[in-house]
Amino acid sequence: MTYQTRDTLQDFDAKKYFTKARRQYIEEPLKEFGFKKYKSSVVARLTSGNVFQFLDFQKSAYGGQNFTVNVAIRPLFSHNDEYLTLLPGNRLGLMATKSKSDK
Repeated sequence: MTYQTRDTLQDFDAKKYFTKARRQYIEEPLKEFGFKKYKSSVVARLTSGNVFQFLDFQKSAYGGQNFTVNVAIRPLFSHNDEYLTLLPGNRLGLMATKSKSDK
């Protein structure tokens, strides 16, 4: 078992680890399926049927180590003159069924 001291915890850079993990476990594997990095926290693709799919990794607004995954799957061309929404889509945690019993 490894014990961490206060100095070790102070050296931990959550932003650097988050970026490295996202690149290694999300961006690289999804390239095979046509996803491309868009901005610093979004990977997206456009399917042959003009369906836009994207994953947005939203870090905690309070500077913690938590993050949320926002998911959207929508037709590229839809009637919405105001703004791009996540609908149909949602936060990944809210899309789970029976989330309290999923352990």
